[in-house]
Amino acid sequence: MKNYRQDLVKGVLLALPAAIFVVSTANEAVAGSFAVREQSAYSQGASFAGNATCGDSVQGAFWNPSVITCNDAMAIAENTASFLFLSTDVDTTAATDILTKPDPGDIGKLGVVPSSSFSYAYNENLFFGYTVNGPYGLKLGTPANHNGDAYFRDGEIFSINATPIVGYKINDYISVAAGIQVEYFDLTKFSRQATAAAVNAVGNATNVTLSGDDIGFGFTLGATLMPAEGTEIGIGFRSSIAHTLEGSLVQSGPGGTVSSPISADLDTPEVVTVSLRQRMNDTFTLLGTVEWTNWSRLQIVPVTTTGGATVATFPFSYEDGWFFSIGGEYRYNERLTLRGGVGWEMSPISDESRSLSLPDDDRLWLSVGATYKKDEKWSFNAAYTFITAFNTMIDISTGNPWFAPAQGLYQADVDANVHILSVGFQRKFGGQPMYAMTQ
Repeated sequence: MKNYRQDLVKGVLLALPAAIFVVSTANEAVAGSFAVREQSAYSQGASFAGNATCGDSVQGAFWNPSVITCNDAMAIAENTASFLFLSTDVDTTAATDILTKPDPGDIGKLGVVPSSSFSYAYNENLFFGYTVNGPYGLKLGTPANHNGDAYFRDGEIFSINATPIVGYKINDYISVAAGIQVEYFDLTKFSRQATAAAVNAVGNATNVTLSGDDIGFGFTLGATLMPAEGTEIGIGFRSSIAHTLEGSLVQSGPGGTVSSPISADLDTPEVVTVSLRQRMNDTFTLLGTVEWTNWSRLQIVPVTTTGGATVATFPFSYEDGWFFSIGGEYRYNERLTLRGGVGWEMSPISDESRSLSLPDDDRLWLSVGATYKKDEKWSFNAAYTFITAFNTMIDISTGNPWFAPAQGLYQADVDANVHILSVGFQRKFGGQPMYAMTQ
């Protein structure tokens, strides 16, 4: 019993550094809009095909909390760090200041996305665990003066989500789980150039910066089904979280600087993930995932003062987002497993509503990855992904919800791609669950 308790404490302590790393690290959006998909090096190797099923990982609990019931040890701690190298080159084709100011250029920034998961087998049916993730993030920046700065200069979003989970294995075929999401969301900065005609600014204002943060609550539900030997189906749901971002609107210019308290109501989207893991033979497993994200709940988000006056808006005008991926896993030998996958992501941002602050588009995902099992306790994951979009254009003119006559026309071509390198490890404690050790 003493060794059992020591192993449990070790498992929790091993997961905590990664959880702290999540809190202290800026993340970067490489999913639809400002969502972050990179929550598992294990699943990333197959472009997240099969990400809501078990396999040999517990990090799928982010998408499907019942994955914690796949624990075959006393406790499992698993951590990932993903490094995102973004290139988003914006080439202006038409703008009010096209002749007097340079193009925005490459507005992408380096991002780091850490994640942490933990599972503990209390008995043969009951499991406890948690995930710590950064589900939303954005970090884009431009030169201080460019020919599209009336609409965007720089922006940063940071989030941290901690989800304690309880899972129950009904029998060998069905497991269910639920968790409570506690999420901190921070609009660290959104800035642009503006004139007094565009906002209530100090005379001839040259810069407007918005910021605000909030803590919100939601839930997550999931089920894992194993209808036949070698077949696994995972279904997960993450609820919307309502955030009331409270912060400030800072307007500065030759006439001075004014800071006003503001608030904005922003609800994150629901996410439904359905995944399949089908073992074809002793060495090859087929993987697949379909994911729906209710981005259409983000339409026009007003920014108001304490008195209720609207001083700015975020006219997202989003559509629903979809993600499809298929992949495979090849067991090369007892220690090494290889995987690969292809994904297609349908962006919630249409051609008609695309902005310079988020020039998102439909994207192709290509991934490869591997797991090396050192021994019965330690295993290591690594993955590489290349993401690219095609023929992306920005057209902020009449009909685009971001268009403001006082800020002028802005049109541009965007060449965007992303390279992602993810590394992670898993550590098992106790060798086997406590209920098995006592039999």
